[in-house]
Amino acid sequence: MNRFQLLALMLVAVVAAACGNGSGPVIAKSEASVGQSSTATSSAVADEPVEESDPEPVEPVMVTTTVLDPALETAVAELIAITEELRELTFEQPPMITVVSPAELAQRVRKLIEDELDPEELARDQALLASLGVLEAGVDLGDMYLALYAEQVQGYYDGDTGELVVPSSGDELDVLDKMVLVHELTHALTDQAFGFHDRLEALVDRDDDEGAAALRALVEGDATYTQALYFWQLPGALQMEGMAQIESGASDALGNTPSFIVDLLQFPYNEGARFATALGKQGGFDILNAAYSKPPTTTEQIYDLSRFESSEPGVVIDLAMLDLNGYRLVDSGVWGRAGLEALFEPTLGRNARLAAEGWGGDSYQVYFDGEQTVFVIVLVGDTEYETDELYDGWAGFVAAQVPSSYTATVGFVPDGNVAVAISADQRAVATVADALGIQP
Repeated sequence: MNRFQLLALMLVAVVAAACGNGSGPVIAKSEASVGQSSTATSSAVADEPVEESDPEPVEPVMVTTTVLDPALETAVAELIAITEELRELTFEQPPMITVVSPAELAQRVRKLIEDELDPEELARDQALLASLGVLEAGVDLGDMYLALYAEQVQGYYDGDTGELVVPSSGDELDVLDKMVLVHELTHALTDQAFGFHDRLEALVDRDDDEGAAALRALVEGDATYTQALYFWQLPGALQMEGMAQIESGASDALGNTPSFIVDLLQFPYNEGARFATALGKQGGFDILNAAYSKPPTTTEQIYDLSRFESSEPGVVIDLAMLDLNGYRLVDSGVWGRAGLEALFEPTLGRNARLAAEGWGGDSYQVYFDGEQTVFVIVLVGDTEYETDELYDGWAGFVAAQVPSSYTATVGFVPDGNVAVAISADQRAVATVADALGIQP
């Protein structure tokens, strides 16, 4: 998975182990620190209704640091019981929950993002996205990330502290607050039950961004699916109230963000929810639970359940490091189906999925000289015909979206794979074409 998708997922869907002691969940209104690994919530709702159920009364939860309104304590305890019932799991350890104001939540998220962003990486990313026609000149990528995530993140599960941070405007939870809490409680439940955090961290540590993106889609899809089950058991009036809150949550930051970044932000929720719902329809949570034992390894498996069921891997492409005078290799990996579709969509529209769905595997590299990047990617389709479709997709994308001030070449290499090189440096592109044997 390209690093832009990795950044988006790190900020909205990084998971962690829960912690806590005592006989009940711990709730606080305090200034707890924000770790670097957290799971945030979007407001997606799946279309899978369930029968309405009346949860049994539960005792108010234990409170630390600040005494909260008893009604809030009771509401949170009820949501814990509801989440356990809906997800068919029981907490091994009580969750630690911090309730903050919406303003403090935004502040915490901004702090988390600021800690993740590296100036050198931002400069590289900004140069690359400009070469791909994603960012317009003068747009500050770091400011864009800060504005986008501070406004869009509605709650998170901190991987370092085991803390659930959820918003409330007062001493009660509204419908959207409750949906957010159910979503994050699902993360805590599934992490305790299946221990996905350690595996996710291992994938990130070995730069398997495509595998990490697929696992995150399972995790976020599971939580979004369970959140939807909660939503559909609500009375009709509360459902309408919740939908109105979701619709009113659209922000200028989202509208001003390139669709490539937005699509990557939404991928684990939208496609992950479809994936989790499909598994749930097959065999309930038993099938979904089993997916954690042998999780998806590519984003293609998230889009296509049959490829997940057959454990179809991506084709490994060996792309040797190139000798480009003045440039150093700063990033490499698998761009992946999700990243490919997100990149093509603004230019190809509906044809973006047609071009991307034949993805069989790829390998990409980014070189940087401090000002400009050289982007190289080699791809193969599942069939020869689909390799040709990948060529057509890249050719259409380059013609329509790559700025005219950049040089790009799209063609086939001797083994029949598709290769692409894009840079403001015409000589560097020519060097890549010669090294790889690209034939337009």
